[in-house]
Amino acid sequence: MTPAKWIARNLVFPLVYETGIHKLLYKDGRRGMVLMYHGVNNDGGLRYNGRHISETRFDRHLEYLKKNFRIVSLDTMFKAYRSGQPFSGDTIAITFDDGFENNFTHAFPLIKKHQVPVTFFVSSVCLEEENAILWPDLCDVLRVESGRTISHGGYHFTPYGYDWRDNEKHQYLSDYIKHMGYDSRTNFIDFVREKFSFDELLTRVDKTQWKLLNRAQIKEMADCEYVEIASHAHHHYNLAMIPPEDAFSEITKSREILEEAINKKVVSIAFPDGNYDERIKKYCLDAGYENLCAVRYLLPGDSEDQSILPRHGISSTTNYYSNIIHLYKSFSKDGFS
Repeated sequence: MTPAKWIARNLVFPLVYETGIHKLLYKDGRRGMVLMYHGVNNDGGLRYNGRHISETRFDRHLEYLKKNFRIVSLDTMFKAYRSGQPFSGDTIAITFDDGFENNFTHAFPLIKKHQVPVTFFVSSVCLEEENAILWPDLCDVLRVESGRTISHGGYHFTPYGYDWRDNEKHQYLSDYIKHMGYDSRTNFIDFVREKFSFDELLTRVDKTQWKLLNRAQIKEMADCEYVEIASHAHHHYNLAMIPPEDAFSEITKSREILEEAINKKVVSIAFPDGNYDERIKKYCLDAGYENLCAVRYLLPGDSEDQSILPRHGISSTTNYYSNIIHLYKSFSKDGFS
């Protein structure tokens, strides 16, 4: 961390927060915004990745958000957005991506404590495979617990920050995997699991870093008045980067098996890795989804499309004060009216 960043996070941001100046600096006409979390665990450690925050910080977030914002369900947010009526005060909706088990063990109790609505976008592969692990988490475990070179398809990937990289060919492993179809990705994952004795490596890792929800947990959450269970597709593939037939299957299969598991209609979907195009949006609407969640808008007409909204990602790699300051600042780019 640079000295300037340390000073900002530990001196400037706490001062701005305590004085309330941040509420004035970043005000504009946009009053609605959707927040995006991933995981909550005991300590929010960053050894494997930056996807999880500590339950202490999440508890503090909810206390602050309840005090300073109107918190509504994602579906209510979409309906208000489509109505064209101004939001009555600064309004947020809270979402979680991926479907980690820690959403149930660590986040869900706090949601019930604070009685706030939350949408969980679940990668539905967890309903078919008991110990399913999403490919980004598999790569993170390999990077930390093995660190050996992955040679595949003419590339030689070595650990590089939170990713892997072939330094000669300037190719990142994450981008390499994102462009794979079903068969290629399955073959790659089988290859690395066997070559690196992945199941043994996984026993070294705290389950809150990677384990996904199970059927009983999803059903219990879905039965709670504060929770919406929604789709994050099936395998967490980048939908616009894979063959159309695979993308359509990811979208439709996820909705079908989630609805069977919770006995409720699934109306919302968040695009894995924020990746989509017009074709993917149409597939989702044709499959029966009503609310589409991006990260950033990617297409020219998105801001006029009432079926899709952007989201502001809550960083796990900074501190509480920085989270709050950047939340207000992000209304100008991730908010809507």
